[in-house]
Amino acid sequence: MLLEILKYLFLEDVVLAGSHRKMQWEDGLADNLNEYLKSGDLESIVPKYFDKHSFQRLNGEFIISKSDKLEIGLV
Repeated sequence: MLLEILKYLFLEDVVLAGSHRKMQWEDGLADNLNEYLKSGDLESIVPKYFDKHSFQRLNGEFIISKSDKLEIGLV
């Protein structure tokens, strides 16, 4: 897991989170809303950045999820 994190952090095209990405975040959520309005499928409102990795941080600790829908399950 640690090796996978380090490899990811050193990718040339890694996108860092932050307030400078607010418009991208809003555009992504608008895309999800439009997809939902067309399809009526609740799955379409789940942000595309959810569940990108098999491991997450929970209460400051790393965990490896048995579910591929961990983040949406916690909401």
